[in-house]
Amino acid sequence: MLSLSKKFGLLVLMALILIVLIFTLALPYITKIKEINAEIDNERARLEELYVKGQKLQDSKEKYLTIKEALPQLEKIFVENNGELDLITKLEKIAGENRVNQEIELGDKKTEINKNLSKTQIALHVSGTYRNLLSYLQTLETAEFYLNINSLAFFNNAEIRQRPGENAENASAANPPISLEIKGYIYYYQN
Repeated sequence: MLSLSKKFGLLVLMALILIVLIFTLALPYITKIKEINAEIDNERARLEELYVKGQKLQDSKEKYLTIKEALPQLEKIFVENNGELDLITKLEKIAGENRVNQEIELGDKKTEINKNLSKTQIALHVSGTYRNLLSYLQTLETAEFYLNINSLAFFNNAEIRQRPGENAENASAANPPISLEIKGYIYYYQN
């Protein structure tokens, strides 16, 4: 039988052999597992980035479809290029529906905003009763076209500026009690 010291020596030798085997056989596998783990982490990060981009693309697509659906409505707010007659007809119809008198001063110079959009000044001189003028403004606010108002002023007959060749008595007798002056811009869209 083996002595205790030989058994201990043999046990230590077997432990050393086992440790060497573990390091020589397992260490390459451990290194490979760490490399695979790093690749998985990189792939996960790449896939998350693609997912976020996909979500942004989906959101952009939904916004595009929403805008595309609203585009015909948005195009109605612009006056077509050389569509002044149509605009004047619409304004006259609004004035007639609200029983007010209206004079339209449309600027002849268009200011280009960009290659598809330009604007021109417009002034509306409207007279009628207070209620009719308010109704006129409400109708104008809900009109299909877009009128960007810069100033709006009410005048009573005493404050109304006389037109050339008109005396004060004729001006106050011919006009209803209240007048309204609207100044602003209209926008033209060019395809």
